[in-house]
Amino acid sequence: MGTIECPHCHASNRRPVCGRCKTELSEPPEVKFAWYVSQRRRQVGSAAVTILATLVLWQIWQASDQPRNLVECQEKAARTARSNAAMHILLTGCSTRFR
Repeated sequence: MGTIECPHCHASNRRPVCGRCKTELSEPPEVKFAWYVSQRRRQVGSAAVTILATLVLWQIWQASDQPRNLVECQEKAARTARSNAAMHILLTGCSTRFR
């Protein structure tokens, strides 16, 4: 069992009431968070599943947008470059990626 430090007299306690100054001690934030999660486990679980599914679908979508070979990479560089210097940098990236 852990100890709780009294915010008033800084005494270490293992009970919800301080033994020295008799003030009620609040629970540590970790315990409050654990109770919150356990009371709302369905909402937390559905939110976690939704976030996880969104991240997986985002990764699949991002992977489908990536060029698969040197020619596709060069075509994408030509479409997205806004200047000659940017085009040179993108083409250099393509040549190093698809050697």
